[in-house]
Amino acid sequence: MKKLLLLTSMLLVVLCAKSQTITSIDFFKWSDPITYELSQEPYISGYGYYSDSLSNVFENKDFYEYNNEYYCIESWADYYYWYTKKYWHLFDNPAVYEYYYWTKNDLGMASYIASYRYRGEYYPSTIKLIFKDETIPNRLSSNKFIAINDRQIKRMKDQKQYPKIETNQKMPNQRPVSYSDRGINSNSGRRTSVQPATRSTSVVTSKPQTQSNHSK
Repeated sequence: MKKLLLLTSMLLVVLCAKSQTITSIDFFKWSDPITYELSQEPYISGYGYYSDSLSNVFENKDFYEYNNEYYCIESWADYYYWYTKKYWHLFDNPAVYEYYYWTKNDLGMASYIASYRYRGEYYPSTIKLIFKDETIPNRLSSNKFIAINDRQIKRMKDQKQYPKIETNQKMPNQRPVSYSDRGINSNSGRRTSVQPATRSTSVVTSKPQTQSNHSK
């Protein structure tokens, strides 16, 4: 009985350690699919009604939904592009990240996410960033802003609706003027459209969304 309890305890420790793995990556790997694949999965995902169908068509790639559009997630660049779209209220001028994304500027994207332009208490990912230039503000240089236990993960998930904002900052009540959505807007009941994109694929549909059964 004691041996069984000991083995169970050891298994729990191993599983806990695995679930809290923090990966350090160089900023120039921000758009690298292999780096994303080898990293721990993000805490917050965004599967939608068509995610499974799109995954089956596009070689089992993940597709996250926001505002009836679907984004192909193959790298941290893709993930945070979707994240700045869906949780734009947590960011200071998220259009900046979008500009860096479409110009394929890994340094710009990574430094934007690691800076205080992200106002969340914790990050939805367990990655640390390495910059060659140590003068770049980097909240992801330590574990301070990475949720590593259940309590912190819960606080991080709650912040997506209730962001932590400094007292001298005002909560935006609408998207920045320059902040545009990529994709075809369709509210006329036409069939789903897929728009090829340089970095991510968007799908627009007027069908009400329900949570996908797809779990990552």
